[in-house]
Amino acid sequence: MFKVFLDANVLYSNAVRSLFIWLHINRAVHLFWSQKVWEEAFLAFDRNNSDKLAERFRASMMNNVLTLYPECLVRDYRESDHGLCDKKDNHVVSAALSAKVDFLLTFDHKLIADCRDRFFFLRVS
Repeated sequence: MFKVFLDANVLYSNAVRSLFIWLHINRAVHLFWSQKVWEEAFLAFDRNNSDKLAERFRASMMNNVLTLYPECLVRDYRESDHGLCDKKDNHVVSAALSAKVDFLLTFDHKLIADCRDRFFFLRVS
């Protein structure tokens, strides 16, 4: 079974997030994410939607994803500097490395370029 870390921009996408959760439920992949990645996804959703919709999204994800799949949460990782162009992505790489994933799923082309030698990427765009 492949181990896949989902970046915030993937968690934000309902279709892709739902597909990978379905794959996880059916034991085709083992998913991973971090609390910090979820916070990024929530912030992105907040920027693009009304306060009421953003509250519903956060509550839904907390109750229907984070609570139901605690095995996916990478908890104990130490954020390090990985020499990335966008230093804000260091936590993503640190958590993914800590989980020893096979794939890092992201829509972030800069992150893909920076980490090509560390992970296999699933290109979805």
